[in-house]
Order: sequence, then C-alpha cells, then structure tokens
Amino acid sequence: MPGSLVVCENDLQQNEGQMFVNCLIQICNDYFGEQIAISLPSYHGRDYRRRVSGDIHDKVHAQGETDFERILLQELHTSGRWSVFVYVGTDKTILKTGAREMCCRPSDYIVYLRNNVNSDLNNRLDVLKAFYFRNLKSRFVVVLDKTFNEPEKEVSKVFTKLWEFKIINVVVLLERTALDTSDMGAVSKVVRGNLDVGHFHKVIGVYTWFPYRDPQNCYDTRQIYLLDIWDMKGNGQFIQKNFLFPQKIKNDLNKCEIIVSTTENSPYVERPSYINSNGSLRNVYDRGWDMRLLHIIKTAVNVSVMFQPPSVGKQGQLLKNGTLTGIAADLTYSFSDVALTGMPLMLPFAVVGDYTAIYSRSEYIWLIPCARRLVDWKNIFQIFSSTLWICVLLSLFTAASVIYCLAKHKLFRWTPKIGRYDNLFGSSCNIWAVFLGAAASPVPGISAVRVFFLAWICYCLAVSTVFQSYFISFLVKPGMEKQVSSLDGILNSGMEYGFIPYFDVLFPVNESARYKNILSNRKNCACESCCLERLAYDRDFAMLFRLVQYEYAVKYEYIDPENSRLLICRTPEPFLVFYHCMYTPKGHHLRDRLNVIISRIFQAGLYRQIQKSDLHLFKLRLLVNVRGTLDSEYYQFSLEHLQVVFYIFLVGHGISLLVLLLEILCSNCKYFT
Repeated sequence: MPGSLVVCENDLQQNEGQMFVNCLIQICNDYFGEQIAISLPSYHGRDYRRRVSGDIHDKVHAQGETDFERILLQELHTSGRWSVFVYVGTDKTILKTGAREMCCRPSDYIVYLRNNVNSDLNNRLDVLKAFYFRNLKSRFVVVLDKTFNEPEKEVSKVFTKLWEFKIINVVVLLERTALDTSDMGAVSKVVRGNLDVGHFHKVIGVYTWFPYRDPQNCYDTRQIYLLDIWDMKGNGQFIQKNFLFPQKIKNDLNKCEIIVSTTENSPYVERPSYINSNGSLRNVYDRGWDMRLLHIIKTAVNVSVMFQPPSVGKQGQLLKNGTLTGIAADLTYSFSDVALTGMPLMLPFAVVGDYTAIYSRSEYIWLIPCARRLVDWKNIFQIFSSTLWICVLLSLFTAASVIYCLAKHKLFRWTPKIGRYDNLFGSSCNIWAVFLGAAASPVPGISAVRVFFLAWICYCLAVSTVFQSYFISFLVKPGMEKQVSSLDGILNSGMEYGFIPYFDVLFPVNESARYKNILSNRKNCACESCCLERLAYDRDFAMLFRLVQYEYAVKYEYIDPENSRLLICRTPEPFLVFYHCMYTPKGHHLRDRLNVIISRIFQAGLYRQIQKSDLHLFKLRLLVNVRGTLDSEYYQFSLEHLQVVFYIFLVGHGISLLVLLLEILCSNCKYFT
C-alpha cells in the first residue's frame, strides 16, 4: 500500500519532545522495517554536519539538529534495530552520497516540517521520489511543528500534497488537548467512548483520510477521520490500539474517476472518437483489444474513466531539454493513473512507471516477400531431381544394351526372328518407344528377349504412372521460388531491411555485436506503408514487424489481384518475444488491485478470446470478395495450368516429324532395310 503518513506537532520542550519521540518509536516498532529515511528542514545560520557511528548496520547522518531531532536520532541509534539515513532540506548531493551507503531502498520515511507545507513538502518529496520512493508498501511520518497556526488546515494540505504523489494511507498524529482532538474530524463512537482523559489534558490524535469513499467526495482531503489517541501520561500509549495504516483501496471504488493515458496503436487501441462535454470536445477510446480489457477492469473495480488528450509523442520521447512526452511523461509526472496501449514489458517504461501483471504475449517477426511461382519452363526441370533423371537415362541405356547382347548371343544367331534387336540402334529405339508408351515393332521372337522385354514393359508402366502423377500435381500446384525463412537468409540474400525507429529500444545492444550490426545497417521505416509497399511489390526489402499486427492488418491487405496470392510473408520463427502489461506511476495505489483483476482475466483466457474473435471477424470481412489464397484447400484447374502440357506436345510432335523426315531420307540405309 503506497505512502503511509504520520504527522506530529510538538512545542520542542524537552518533555513534550520526548513524548513525540516515544510516539514515533512506538510507530517504528509496530510498522517500520529495518531501513528508515529521515528528512529534516534547512536551518539558516546553523549548518554543520557530524557523523554518529555505531554498529556497521546502524548509520546516522545528521545536520542542524534541534532538541527534538537529537532525542529522536539518539533513540533510533541506541535501539540498534534500524539503519537510518538523515538528510537536510533538498540537497540532492547529500542524498546521492548517502544513497550509496544504503544496502537497499528504504520503505519507511519520517519528514519533519517547520513551515510552508506546500513548497517545502513538495520539494522534499520530489527529491525522495527521485532517489528512493519506489516501494508500494512505503509509509511516511511527517512531523508538524507547533509554529503552524491552523493545524487542521495544515494537515489537510499535507494530505493534498501527498495525494499528488499518490500517497494515500495518511495517518496524522497531532498534539492537542483532548477536547480539541475529539472536535477535529469524524470521530467513531468507540474512540470517543474510550476518551476518558480530561478535556484540557495533552493527547495526540491519530487522524487519517480515505479516498474513493463516495462518488461525490472521491478525493476530498478535507474529510479527516480520527483513528486513535496517544495518551501522553507516563511513557504514553495508544488508547484504542487500532491499526494505524488500514487498507484504503477497496474492491468497489464507487464510480470514482481514474485517468487513463493511451494512444492509437492498432489493434490494441483504435482511433478515438470525440464527444461534446460541457462545450468542449473530449476524446474517448472504446475500440481495440486493450480497450475491451479496460472495460472489464472498469466494471470489476466500478470506476469511471477519463482519457488524457492525445500526445504528439505517443508512447514517449525524450526531448533535448531533458523532458519527456507522451505516455512516458504521464507516468513520470503522475498525470494519469493507468497507461496502456499494447505496451511491452521493457526498461524504458519500467524505469518511469510500475508494471502490472502480464496479460498477453507479443512476437516480433521479419516480413519478407512471398516466393513467386516459377516460370513455366523452369517448372519442367523442377519436377524431379537431376539424380533421378540420370538414373532413368542409365536404365534406358542398360536395357538397350542387355537386349542387344541377348540378341547377338551365339545361341540365337541362326534364328530369323531376332529382327531389329541385333543392332544397338534398333534395340534403343524399341526400348525408348516402350518407355514413352508407344508400340514397338517387331515383337522379339525368341524367349530370352521376350522375357526381358516383358520385364521392361512392367518397369516402364510403374515409372510412367509415378511420373504422370507427379507431373499433373505439379501443374495444379506449380513450384515456387526458394523462400527466405530466417534473418540469416535475409542478410545473405543482400536485400535491404528496416523498421520504425521505435523498435531500436527492443534490441539489447549491450549483449550482442550482431544486434549492433543490425541497428547500424537498418533503414528508417517511419513511413510503414511505404516500406510495406516496397516489400510487397518491389520484392527487395525485409521489415521487422509485430506478429499480431501482421496477422490483423497486413497479411490480407497485400494480395495479388490476378491470382489472389499473398505478397507479404513472415519468417516461421519469432525474432524477438515480449510480454504486454499495463503501467502505473511509481508507487501508485491502484497497482495491487489491477494485478488481481488482470491475473484473473489472463487465467480465464478472456484476453486471448478477445483476440481470436476479432481476428476471425476481420478475416471474414476481408476475404468475402477474395477468390482464394495460398491457404485455400482447392485450386481451380484452368488453361494456365495446362500451358506447359501444350508446349511439351508441340515439342514432341516436332521431334516426331523430324524423325519421320530422317527415316525417309535414310530409307536406303542398311539400318532401316
């Protein structure tokens, strides 16, 4: 629970100072951890420094002490329970020096104020936040001196100022008479009944305030509540012994308003709409995956949502003057309560804000040109491998040689039925004719040649069946060019690549020289559509892209109008993987409640269902007029697929005509008599 506060007023007299110290020591014993940071005001004319050293774990730095401060620091030091760092005013140099001596950031703070709550407390909290204030469980003690004339108003100012830093568990210890204490703020009947001290007896009232109590007074810091009373008799004690830092964030926030910082980032957050509110236009985001997630959270917590105006910097940019813009600025300066727009869990955002539970996974892939269909004549040589073609030719030569040898054997020289098989050219022509499925003439007349010839016919039938099956299937689904499938393939292909400048922060440049090389050679794709068009139509570019955005907005946007094929493909394996979460300002009180709800949404699979349903509807809308894509199960068989067949028939008839002419010219040759 962020920011717990204790405010004490004292008159700096020895006994009253001791009573306040007893009060603070009791609070430290009951609620503080081992690390305590103490902020003291600046004292003009008394600026000295000394060091009180004890055990190695007990370190105190003091500067410009009063009696109250001296007693408090002495009590904390001699107790041996805490490691204490004390700094004066808003000197960041002292704070940085002491920060190196702390083993970890403290979660409990004591701030002593003498005057000017607004400026002094604001400056000191700003310094604390810059160096220490990061723990959601942090608790604060703010001591108010008696120089404040209207303590009730000053306490309310403390509440208001701490609320600006999202510190809400505020407890005020205020020294007053018993009568004045009970008259200030709302007092429960139990506390009032136990107030058995005299009306003018000195006591310390324990006050607090509660945000989100009702829709009309969500953040009214003037509504003060009396929790308990510290009786100053003897060593002092709490009368009611209530818990001083109760849970302030309930499950129901009573329709109170929270401020959300977001920006257009399809498909997580779509373009906003504008409504007229009190004479001015107000932006409203209601479409996108993260907006549907926000709606679930809004219903569960029972809050209303107000969106920050769109920022030029979108997710955030660091300007030359050191200031931030966009969502990063809203988190840094606590302008909003929640930030979401498909933001990954990564250092630039985790430094300026606190991340919530993870609700989604994001992959970054390389977009590459889809492989095109090979030219028709190239398809012919892609049906079978060169090894298979060599084996077929060798089988033809072997079969012709075997038949020739059988026919020329001395046992068959006397038979007149050998025919054209007793010469190599004739046997080769018959073997080739059978292989092509044509008739061979004449049929061999001897048994040995007939047996081998029959075996060759069976072999050719099997080979022809396999060949025709593969050939027809290849015509239906032609071969494709070699598809680039990895970053190494992109780099080896020589094509250029790029991405938007924002993606530079995704690369861990300190861990890999390869990533540094990628960043140094990448092209600037600030105009995403320009890079996508170059990738799809010029086919000489690759682009780093989010997978979900590719599936949702790019994949089916770039399709070849002639054959309805995809023009932009992706690498099979993700290049980078990140997880998405929401962000809150550092130490924000809503983070714990958001974590509970987001974890339940993630475990129930609701966010994943939102993505699936949205993608399904998008595909239906986009593909309703599309004839077919590479993902289609069936293909339309057209004349375009048979074009290669007609070419082959033409070549075959040309070869047949050439052979016929050769036979006519060589009719007197002895091989054809």
